[in-house]
Amino acid sequence: MRHLEKNMAHLNSLLHLNYEVEEIYHEVLRHVQGESLKTFFRNAGFVRNEFNRVLRGEIENFGFEPVEYKGVGRMYKRILMKIKSMIGKEEDIELLQQVSNIEQLTIGAYNVVLQERHLPLSVCKVLIEQRDKMQKTINTIEVKEALVA
Repeated sequence: MRHLEKNMAHLNSLLHLNYEVEEIYHEVLRHVQGESLKTFFRNAGFVRNEFNRVLRGEIENFGFEPVEYKGVGRMYKRILMKIKSMIGKEEDIELLQQVSNIEQLTIGAYNVVLQERHLPLSVCKVLIEQRDKMQKTINTIEVKEALVA
């Protein structure tokens, strides 16, 4: 039982992290210009919302209570402020680079949880699938950067 509680605490941590990232994407969506950026951030926010729904379901399946979202944390608040300062300044490449940084930070958090012992197989599968989608987002950003450069 001790391992399960520890693993659910890690899942709740990832859930909160995804809430933060989703909030950042929705906030940026409200401010960006250009249809391609709006589409990108709308889709990214939707993907994070799906991640949250699945993680909440996994936590509930094990009889635990999912964490409630209480707002963006300090680190992500700094990232959000940096992103907001880029909006409207024709700095699309830098904006996408910040998104890539967010995704890389999140992948790192997922990798830490995936290294935990006694993680249920269903949770491992979910986390690996979500992590791979984040990596796909990073790859997409790198392709867009290469096309613009």
